[in-house]
Amino acid sequence: TLPVCLQRPAQVERDMTDTTSQPVNRPKLSIVIMARDEELNIVDCVKSADFADEVIVVDTGSADDTRQLAAENRAIVKELAWHGFGLTKSKALEMGTGDWVLSLDADERIPPALAEEILTEIRSSKHDGFELPRRSFFLGHEMRHGGWDRDWVLRLMRHGQFKVTGDAVHEKIIVKGSFKRLYHPLDHHTNPTFAAYQAKIELYSTLAAIKIAKDKSRHAGVWAGVRHGLAAIIKKYLLQQGYRDGALGALLAVSTGYEKFLRYTKAGLIRKGMVDELTRTRLNVVALEDSDKNSP
Repeated sequence: TLPVCLQRPAQVERDMTDTTSQPVNRPKLSIVIMARDEELNIVDCVKSADFADEVIVVDTGSADDTRQLAAENRAIVKELAWHGFGLTKSKALEMGTGDWVLSLDADERIPPALAEEILTEIRSSKHDGFELPRRSFFLGHEMRHGGWDRDWVLRLMRHGQFKVTGDAVHEKIIVKGSFKRLYHPLDHHTNPTFAAYQAKIELYSTLAAIKIAKDKSRHAGVWAGVRHGLAAIIKKYLLQQGYRDGALGALLAVSTGYEKFLRYTKAGLIRKGMVDELTRTRLNVVALEDSDKNSP
């Protein structure tokens, strides 16, 4: 039998009725997972979220078995057209019907200790949101330095008390009231292969370049890219002690610098009219179109 704090409401009501036969009252929790072509991640992600009252996988156009695998593991599967990271996540989170909504990425996992802490907090908390500490794994190894040590992400919110910024990339969740930090970490298994990491660099650098190119107050071009790229390498590898993570720390530092170089160089080329040449993939094209329509 699962611990009480990890049981679904029906289990709790069956096992913990008092002498007056009143059901145990606790807020309903929805976990929303936005996914696209995540068949390698979605099963472990959904299973880690199984303590919630409802687990919703919002699919944004998968061509693999993401939807089928999610449904086979008791998740509610919904489909949503892609409108850039910010607007799409906002629409996805609104699909949660619970008193509380937790936003989870497909490459993230909720360990049992964190699940227990979440359920304990939402039962009695006066806060409207919670930041979760997150530990990140790169190519299967936990990274402890280079800026990849534990960061804080705002992911658990009271329904109706939050909004999502409309950024095409690196969107933020903003809670309207107060928030608190939890103790137990969320596990982030990002980039299981280097090829996946390179694909993410290509996408994210293009989306960031689009944003930079629109802001005429920001420098763009090759020299801006070189300056920001070198600064990122020095920061990650030396100042944030990425060298302590060995070869993987070096790989991350140089890759981060490369991504910075790409975003500013691409921004300069976009200003010169090379938009189609740099945004030819389907996801990038859609993100470009929708960033024009939905910019804050």
